[in-house]
Amino acid sequence: MKLSRWVLLAALAGAGMAGCAGARTVESDGTAPQFDGSPKAPDLGQREQGFGFPDVSVDGLVTQDGPTPDLPPAPDGPRGDQTVDSKPGVVDEDNDGHCAPGQQDPNGICKSFNDCDDRDNTRHPDAIETCANRGVDNDCDGDNTEVDENNDGVDDIGEVCTSGSPGICSPGKKACTNGGTTLTCVPDVAVGSQTETCNGKDDNCDGTVDNGNLCGSGETCTNGACRCGTGAACSSSTTCCSGGCRNLASNTSHCGACGVSCGAGETCSSQRCRCGSTSGGIGAGPACSGGQTCNGTSCVTPCNSSVNIAPSATPTSSGGGVTTYGPQKMNDRTKQATCDTDKFHWISAPNGSGTSAHWIRYTWPSAVRVGRVVFDTVVASTGGCGATPGRSLAGGTLQYLSGSTWVNLVTVSGQANDWSRSFTPVMTTSIRLINAHAHSSGNPNPVIIEWEVFCQ
Repeated sequence: MKLSRWVLLAALAGAGMAGCAGARTVESDGTAPQFDGSPKAPDLGQREQGFGFPDVSVDGLVTQDGPTPDLPPAPDGPRGDQTVDSKPGVVDEDNDGHCAPGQQDPNGICKSFNDCDDRDNTRHPDAIETCANRGVDNDCDGDNTEVDENNDGVDDIGEVCTSGSPGICSPGKKACTNGGTTLTCVPDVAVGSQTETCNGKDDNCDGTVDNGNLCGSGETCTNGACRCGTGAACSSSTTCCSGGCRNLASNTSHCGACGVSCGAGETCSSQRCRCGSTSGGIGAGPACSGGQTCNGTSCVTPCNSSVNIAPSATPTSSGGGVTTYGPQKMNDRTKQATCDTDKFHWISAPNGSGTSAHWIRYTWPSAVRVGRVVFDTVVASTGGCGATPGRSLAGGTLQYLSGSTWVNLVTVSGQANDWSRSFTPVMTTSIRLINAHAHSSGNPNPVIIEWEVFCQ
């Protein structure tokens, strides 16, 4: 390569001299030139004045003082992350203000000599590295994976940022999105990915803190905490009802749910209202229904002291009148005023006193509350209803059935006309009057026109 340049220069010099007969030469001492009328080859080791021939150094590089001869262009070098040499002698070929390593800059136009591709003005130390050109080392720092859109020398990817979303979705990190073309602040928590809870934060990032039904029944979310009324949140075993924490398993005013009240006499056990005695906190029976109430041990029809419950019972007796005068006449709702036609029941029993063998009885299909009885009979002195005098029901011992045992309620004697007795109400399925007898002044076989029973 060095030889070809010398040859070229020599040829150019010869051609110039041949065209200038009698050319002047410049003496080394500066005296006026002498013309000898013949061409003269230049001394290639000495600078010729007036011909524009450049000096050539021993290494074949062209100096900057003369015009540069046309040379073959340098072949395209590697691109990407490798440094690409510029044309020899050309400073900042791509006009981006940065020069390639090794270039000379006598005019001071180069900001740096670190341009990694002086033929591409998008690649130089001041270039912005964006998501769109990720994979190319634009700023010539040897890293083709970074993104530095603010050109602060720090990789933007993964930098902490504010996403613009509300609540806990505000903090984020920068990342390339939209197919890797756009730098975006991506929230650390995606909007809507979290369920709102009562904690003083906007968990679902809808712009409102602690909104929605976040607490237990009856509770409110206040200052990031669930509260029942003015107190703290209820424990796992209680529920907020009417401004207080209630145990729904045992609270008779809130049994199983807020506002569910058990009936009078009932208990709340295992979140159910129950009627009956309790053992270990468990009620003996279910809650009363069908209009019945609990008397503390069993369900009964609510007491109406003016309602005669005898008609719903089955009447029996130890013996006496049958058919027209059978036991059914004791609770057929007819009184003495019509006894001549409606008749009555009579039992075989002595006058003056009776025995346990002489009785009348009522039996109900389920327990009833009993607190008063009324007997409509004939007048002992006159009789009536076709009965002879002295056949009034004078008395006996009233009992109720408790389980399988008969229990005394009251004993009555000496009654000469209608009579009644009240006593402490009991729950039972059956009552009876034993030792029944007629008045001592007359005939045996007492008459029962109507036997009424009331709850109290």
